Amino acid sequence: MGVVEDARYDGVDRSPWGKFDRTTLRVYSLLFHLIDAGAVAGVLWDRFLTPSQRRVISAGLNMPQDQARSVVCFLAAMHDIGKLIPYFQALEPAAHVRLGEDLLADTGRMVHVPHARASMHAGLHLLGELGFAVGGNDSPAVRAAQSLGGHHGRFLQLDVDGAASAHRVQATLGGPAWQDLRRRYARLLWHLFGVDEAPERLSVEAAVLITGLTMVADRVASQRRYWVPNADTPSFGAAEHHSRARWQADEEVERLGLARFALDRIPFTTAHPGLE
Repeated sequence: MGVVEDARYDGVDRSPWGKFDRTTLRVYSLLFHLIDAGAVAGVLWDRFLTPSQRRVISAGLNMPQDQARSVVCFLAAMHDIGKLIPYFQALEPAAHVRLGEDLLADTGRMVHVPHARASMHAGLHLLGELGFAVGGNDSPAVRAAQSLGGHHGRFLQLDVDGAASAHRVQATLGGPAWQDLRRRYARLLWHLFGVDEAPERLSVEAAVLITGLTMVADRVASQRRYWVPNADTPSFGAAEHHSRARWQADEEVERLGLARFALDRIPFTTAHPGLE
């Protein structure tokens, strides 16, 4: 099944949870939370980042700014892909029982892996499949994966041939059903946020700024007041939710006062009369 079909109401499995409210037992789809974070990142790119920060990211990706924006939104959306693992999904039994039978049957050995680290390890291979070059510490896939792993504020060491190897990921982060669903989520986010191609490079400066932007986007989209109303509405497909998420993100960034003022460039002495 392709991304267009996955984006429909009856497309990809949306049962894995991303947010859970223990007081009311509300469950919020992980896929929808990922879309929310990517949508907020797009509004923050437009209204919160300074022009110089956008230029640093664009140069660090060696892409025009419109293409760089799409990549940033995609990476922000991928931040919690590590929640799509058996260990995390089992943390809340009331949400866990809603998983599809194929995922429940493919759990395998339960291994404790924090979801930020799981995002980094699983993300490395998903990014590689999408065209990010996988190599040494300065390769785009490694730096982008570390950006995913660093969304809680601390960058993690990435052992490409050890804990992050394909063999270890397959052994610790769920069987083929889990791996396939992570792959479908990644390709769907790639499609929804309009990424044309993977960047050939990712500078340290750009990776740090992307991580910071992701942290802010995640914090905005994780507010209980932000996602609970979405959990109470009728279920949408991914494409429909993406359209709604962009509108909601724009309103919330405005409400939080995160939009920057656009000031005209004028001479110093005009802005401050009487000063030399």
